[in-house]
Amino acid sequence: PVWTLAPRSMAGEHDHAFHWDPWVRSFLMAQESTNSMEFETSFVAAGDGQVPQVSLTVRDRKDGPRLPLATMVAPPDSVFDAQVAKVLAWAELREERAPEILTQVEGCLAFWGSIVPLQSARMRHTRELIDAAMQMTTFIEMKLKHEMACWRPADRSWQVQPMMRTPGHGTLPSGHCTESYVMVELLKALLNCNGD
Repeated sequence: PVWTLAPRSMAGEHDHAFHWDPWVRSFLMAQESTNSMEFETSFVAAGDGQVPQVSLTVRDRKDGPRLPLATMVAPPDSVFDAQVAKVLAWAELREERAPEILTQVEGCLAFWGSIVPLQSARMRHTRELIDAAMQMTTFIEMKLKHEMACWRPADRSWQVQPMMRTPGHGTLPSGHCTESYVMVELLKALLNCNGD
């Protein structure tokens, strides 16, 4: 052969992962992080009917007990219907908010990068960790959004006319909000920040 390839790591070792592209490692880390998670959906009384309640548990060891991580209960439809009026009232802020809204189309890295320098070339391992954390977060968000099945304001009223195409998934939990809190905790840990 023209060159020598690194041998496959022994069972249980994964040194060969350093030969993959960073995005592949990020996906593998995110998948490993979510392997021990389990979602359970039930329904509880709210308003005039039943709403979904989703519980997320995690196992800290292979044979360990399941530990509760979070429980979310969807609001009744009346809450969402009342918020349509607020969305319509905020339409006058479109022009003012347009740059921020359009920046979010490509994700929130532009906002985080203004707080901490996150250039890919200089901080490639940090970016890889952030990408893995965001992919893990997105997996959890999408599962919760699917189970909660909460319609967006544009689905509830033809009068709501978003300035860009709305995502093809439910509204609750808020993805950008969830990702922002994960990012805050991750950056605090990386920067060794104890305060707020």
